[in-house]
Amino acid sequence: MFHLLAAFAEFEPALIRERVKAALANARAKGKVLGRPRKVIDHAKLVARRKDGASFRRIAKETGIPTTSVRRALQA
Repeated sequence: MFHLLAAFAEFEPALIRERVKAALANARAKGKVLGRPRKVIDHAKLVARRKDGASFRRIAKETGIPTTSVRRALQA
């Protein structure tokens, strides 16, 4: 009996994983945008500050945008 319960306990996370993946695929197929919304960034201001010689960290601190987002925006 214990082995049967253990087998079901192992099987259940796989079922949950499949259901979640199917639901996400369905949402994407319907055009739903998933994830956190991106921040609106003033690219001209970032480029101007970078040309002035400001570091990514300084620009991020001044604008209130994470350093990674500043770097990504300037690379794009």
